Amino acid sequence: MEKQEDRHKFRLSFILFCAILFLIACGGKQTIIIPTAQPTATVKPNLPEITSVKLDRIEVPKYESIELTLAVNAKYKNPYDARDVALQGVFTSPAGLSMTMPGFWDTNGAWKIRFTPSQEGTWTYAIFVTDARGASLPSKGEFTVMPSDLHGWIIPGNSFDPNYSGHYLVHHDGTPFYGVGHGDALNILIDGFDVETGVHLFDNMKAANENYVVWWPMYSNSLINSSYSDYSYAIGQLEV
Repeated sequence: MEKQEDRHKFRLSFILFCAILFLIACGGKQTIIIPTAQPTATVKPNLPEITSVKLDRIEVPKYESIELTLAVNAKYKNPYDARDVALQGVFTSPAGLSMTMPGFWDTNGAWKIRFTPSQEGTWTYAIFVTDARGASLPSKGEFTVMPSDLHGWIIPGNSFDPNYSGHYLVHHDGTPFYGVGHGDALNILIDGFDVETGVHLFDNMKAANENYVVWWPMYSNSLINSSYSDYSYAIGQLEV
């Protein structure tokens, strides 16, 4: 009987000893995990922005020009210098073809982009203005292109069809172009110019059934710039 009690006590002692060892092992030094700090939200930079876009029409015949007038909030000294400020529009056709068109400052406090669509259907656009701070968020919209009797701009024949000769010209839709014109050196304003009627030389050419002119401009004779990289902002205003 005593031996049985001794065995029972020994078992209890052994179980107690194992339990103490287990508690000691679990109570050892633990690794403390410090939670990682949450990322700080990035502050939106003070980017330029396009504040308004006005289309001269929302339906335009194929191969006719559409004009977009924009107001922008940007920082620049010379609006003629694309290194200082630049406006660009990305126009996407119904077939998914994208074309990029630069904008220009019209000297009256507004910016403009002119674009000639080459496919019928709904076109979309996204316009950006960029200055030293970066590019603005896009200003998006759409317009509809209707059928027309126009044939489009002039391209080399083999650009339309590889079987055509590159020495001949065709319209964008493949219609042959037969050029009648002349070369004009230095000054195409010799017949006069005004804001309402434009370059009078073109009126005289139309009367003579001419449809093209080759012009060799030279910056050294220009009133608005002294080199290709230096456009005069002040004199440019006076030219309008």
